[in-house]
Parts: sequence; structure tokens; C-alpha cells
Amino acid sequence: MAERLVTSPDAGSADQATESRPAPRRRRRGWMALTLLLLLGGGAWLLPWFVGSSDLKKSVTYAVMPWLPPGVEFESPSLGWMSPVNLSRFELLDDQGRVLFRCSHITSRKSLWEMAMSPRSPGGWDLEDPELFIRVGPQGTNLQPMLDRLKARKGRGRLLSLAVGFSNGRVHVLDNEEQPLTEIENVTLDYSNAGLNGRVEVNGLVKHAQAEGELNLYGAWEQPTPDAVPSVLISGVLPHWPVASAAPWLTANTELQSVSGMVSTELSLEVRPGEEGSSAVQGRIQVTPEGIRYVRARTPGEQRLANDPLAAEVDGHWHAATDTISLTQFALRAGEMGLSGEGVIREPRGACIVDLQAETAQDLSFLSEFLPLNMQRQVVSEGLRLERWAVVGALRPALIGSRSEEDRVRPAAVAGVVTWDRLSAFGIDAVPGSLTAAWNGVRLSLTPDDVQVSGGTLVALPSIAPGTPPRVIASPGPLLTDATLTPEQCRTWMRYLSPIMANATSADGRFSLSVDSADMPLDSPERIVAGGELQVHAARIGPGPLASQVLGAVASLSEMIQQRPLDRRGAETWLELPEQSVRFDVREGRVHHEALRFQAGDVAILSSGSVGFDDTLDLRVSIPLPSSWLDRGPLLGSLRGESVEIQVTGTLDAPRVSTRSLTELGQRIGGKAAGGLLQKLLDRGREKAAENGVKTPFLQGVP
Repeated sequence: MAERLVTSPDAGSADQATESRPAPRRRRRGWMALTLLLLLGGGAWLLPWFVGSSDLKKSVTYAVMPWLPPGVEFESPSLGWMSPVNLSRFELLDDQGRVLFRCSHITSRKSLWEMAMSPRSPGGWDLEDPELFIRVGPQGTNLQPMLDRLKARKGRGRLLSLAVGFSNGRVHVLDNEEQPLTEIENVTLDYSNAGLNGRVEVNGLVKHAQAEGELNLYGAWEQPTPDAVPSVLISGVLPHWPVASAAPWLTANTELQSVSGMVSTELSLEVRPGEEGSSAVQGRIQVTPEGIRYVRARTPGEQRLANDPLAAEVDGHWHAATDTISLTQFALRAGEMGLSGEGVIREPRGACIVDLQAETAQDLSFLSEFLPLNMQRQVVSEGLRLERWAVVGALRPALIGSRSEEDRVRPAAVAGVVTWDRLSAFGIDAVPGSLTAAWNGVRLSLTPDDVQVSGGTLVALPSIAPGTPPRVIASPGPLLTDATLTPEQCRTWMRYLSPIMANATSADGRFSLSVDSADMPLDSPERIVAGGELQVHAARIGPGPLASQVLGAVASLSEMIQQRPLDRRGAETWLELPEQSVRFDVREGRVHHEALRFQAGDVAILSSGSVGFDDTLDLRVSIPLPSSWLDRGPLLGSLRGESVEIQVTGTLDAPRVSTRSLTELGQRIGGKAAGGLLQKLLDRGREKAAENGVKTPFLQGVP
């Protein structure tokens, strides 16, 4: 019988049991991990929906789309990882909490997942019923603060890879009281930017009460690499735009009280890559006024602006490495005015530091229209023109930044050389000459260039400070030296500084004029505040009404004292003014002076007081009694050192000289004569008593 090998079941089963016992636990752990992953994946998949219906919707939306502008409002978005994002009732608010932009729906062309994976590439967005609300106020528009914030956020980084499109949009231009100024209807936008290349096209219909026209704007840019020179093409037409849409700002920041009419604008700009990292730049813009009418604060009645187009052209190169634009030629045309020149613009995207020079031949005769009516009659010019023009400095000084002393850049100043064939102002005639007018953003300064006026030299001119109203401001120093005195000057401004010269029938002599300071509102010259000095270099005048009245008083005084007519020695024809300096002070509508000396024969006369801009007089004329009048005996000798004070009132054309002082002097002459006789008798009595050694009792106590 064969023997069988029998294996113990206990041993085998024990080993198998040892090896297979953990298997069910590992399977359970695997299912748990898989289940957890599925739950996490499902939660992540459902997260956009969950968040979209919760208060966290904005946080997630901004996290996925950080490029959205600040201050946006929208309803619960439709979010799904693999589906487009849909934002309903999208609104962007301005600084005042008012709606700046809104549309009923915004739908992305990319899924949320695609945008999350590429935050710098939001892709395309389609807008439905978009509306832009631009409000114009004294400080500008509500659009600028938003653009400034976006620019500050973006810095100089690359543009987003973004596309935006819509049709049937509207742009509302309003004032701060929500009153409509103009509208653009049927606006279409097609914008796309991918990497370094992009394009934009905008069309619409400008509509308002005066006219309507088609708006067209186009732009395209290409740049092969970040370091390459880009090519740019921009063109556009903005027709019949009403200037009243800018009226809230214009009336608050200029002298305009109202403005109406339209402007049409055409522009083009082309930048083409050139050699050695440079780009050729060509640009043109033309602005055409259309029936513009305006009312200025200082000019009565409505004025009209000529419909002459204003056109500007530039041709040059942009050097990217140095961030510099070299203009080989630029030109500006406005009606009959034109200029052309060349120059350099450094840091055009920053401080925009310019150095431009141009030649021109602009007629400036129209400037007389901006003077007050009472000054237009006193200022006459022939051949007044602008011949050279320059702009130097930073156009955006706020972006200059910190620089060394050697590289310091000043804000831009505009200067021009003004010439003339004949110029006459307030009786001062200038031979053909020139001056430099410079505007530094604060004042318009006028500097004569070796200008000869009235036989003398024009040393300086006041500056003009803008404002409401503009002001004429003079710095301390000489204005005019060694000029010839003329009757015209005596009929205009000299009559206030030296009233004795007022309306002189003839004049001969020379003078100089300097000021300590002067501040005059251009629309109200009578409100000037000034001080200075008039230097007379020996002059003589044919007496006018005031001088004749004073000379009459002197003649009466001479007859009273000398008992004969005054020896005038030609004073019927001339009144002499010796070399002297006369201080003057202008305040509260009156010109004050002190101790103005003039001579009538051997009689010296001094004048002090004031003359109003209304020609009223308040003068004190002092006449020291000449020694030659008082040498005829002790009675008149007692008047030595005396002066007669005469009050002069009335006006420059009709002065009134008071005779009271002459009457009082006659009474005083009688009293002094008696006193002189008594004194003579007393003196003789003393002498006699001294000779006799006797003290006469009736002389006691007598001085």
C-alpha cells in the first residue's frame, strides 16, 4: 500500500493567513483616498458656482481677474471653470460715487480656468449696451482720476492680452448738474492687444442741437520684441464737436463767460522703425473752428473767432535708447499765421523736456483788441509782429524727479521776439526795435532789446500776471532813462506825476523814471498801487491851465509886496523846472508827490499834494518870498524867510486857486510893518539911553 505525504493544514494556513490578513485594509485606504480626491475635485469644480452665489463673489472675481478697475459693481457672476464668465449689470463708479461706465452684460470669450492659468491674458470680452458718462466741471472731467489710478496701478508694465468689442454703445457728456452737453450714439469698438501687437477702432455718431457727424478713430501698433522699435499708426476724425461741452471748465478757468460753436479735428501719426534703433516720426493735426462765438469778462459784447484752420505738422526721429525725439522740422499754421522750426524733445513719455526754436512772421496788431478801451486810444502800433519763437524746459515738471544741480530742469518757458516799425504808448514814441516776451507759466515778462524811445532808453517793462483780472507788475529799478519831454506826455500820464506840467502848451527837456514797485489790474488801471521817482533833467514848459493859475497868484503877490508887476523874464512863454528828483506814491486812485520845484522868473515855487485819476486836485503850492523883493527897507526885510501857502482844488482842466492866503498875507504885512517901526523906535531909544547912562523907565520890560 503506497504511502501518502500529508501536509499539515495548520502550518500552510497559518502562513497564508499571515500574508493575506492586511489586504482588505489597504483596499479600504485606497478607496478613501480616491473618494477624498473626488470630493476635493468636485468641490473645486463646484467652487465657482458656490462662491458665485455667496458674499465671496467679488473676492474670487478679483483674485482671478486682478486687472479689473477698482470701484466696479456687478450682480452675482456666472462662474464655471470651463465656461465663460458672465457679469450682469456691470457698473464702474467715479470719485463722487456716480456711474462712470455701465453695461447690461459682460461675457468673456475665455473660460474661468483659462483666465486663472493666464492672469495676464484675460482674452476677449463682449459688452452689451455699454454707456459712458463723462461729466465736465471746473476741475476737468470725472474720467481723468480713473485713468490716473489705472496708470499708477499698471505702471510701465506690458499691456494685457485683451480684446474688447461692442456695438450700439453711447457716450453722454454732462455737466455736474447732470445737464446734457452732447452725445455720441451708435458707438462701436473693436480693440485687441496680443503680446506686443494690437489695434483699436472706434466709430460713432456725434449728435447735438447744432449738427451731427461720423466719428472715426483707428490705431495699430506692432513690436517684434520688447527691445525692438515699435511701429505705430494712428488716424482719426472728430467732426462738429461742440465747444459748449467744455464750457464748465472754460468759464471757471479762463475769462470766458460763455462760448458756443463747434470744432472739427483730423489727426494722423505714423512711427516707422529706422536704422540704429531709431524710428521715423510723422504727424499732423488740424483743428477747424466752426462759428465759434464767445463773451469775455473784460470785453463787452459777443466776439467771433475766425474759421481759419489750425494745423500742426512734425517730421523727425525717435531714438529709443536715449528716449529722445529729434524734430528735423515742425510747422504750425493758423490762418495767415505760420511758423516753422526744429528742436529736440527728451523723455517724451516722462517730463517731456523740450528745446524748440522757430522762425515766424506773425502779425500781432490784433493784440490791441485785448486792451481796455481807454488804453486802446493811447497805444498805437504799426508793423507789430512776432519774428522768432522758442520753448525750453519741462512740459510736465511734476515728472522731473530728483536730479543733480547740473541736470536740474526748469518748467517749460515760452519766449518770442516781438518787433515793430512804429510804437507809441502814452506819448512815448519808440523807434523800430524789438523786445523779448517770455512766459514761464506764472508771468509774461517783457524785456526790451536796446529799445530807444523818445530820445532815451527803455530799460525795463512790467510783467503781466494772469488771473481774473490779469495784473501788470513792475519790479524795482529804472524803467526809462534820459527821455525827451513832450506835450503829449504832459497831456497823458505826466500830468499825474507832475501836475504843474498838465496840458502844457509846449515842452522841452529830458527826464528819467524809476519805480520801487507797481501792481495794476489790467481792467482797472485806476486801482494801481505803485511808488517811484521822477527825475527831471532841467526842463521847461509852456504853462497850461494849472501853471497859469499859479503864475497869476505869484503876480498878485509881487504887486502886493513890490507895488509893481512881476518881472516874469519870459515866464509868459516858459516855466522852468530845475534838475531834481520827485518822489511819487500811487494809492486809492490818487497820485501823491512831494516838493516838486519850478521857477517863474526869480520866484521859486514848490508843489505837494495829490491828483486823482478823476483829475481832481488837492495841492499845496508854497511860494518862498524872494530876498530880492525884501531888500527895500526894514519893513519888508522883516518878511525874510516867509512863504505863502496856496491851496489848489478843482480839476486839471479847471483848477481853482484860493486867494485867502494872499488876503491874510496883506493883513500880516500891515502888522509886521507896525511892529518893525516900533522895533526901530525902541532900538533908537536904547541907543540914546546908553549914551546918557540913563535907564529910561518906559523902556523897562521892553525886549
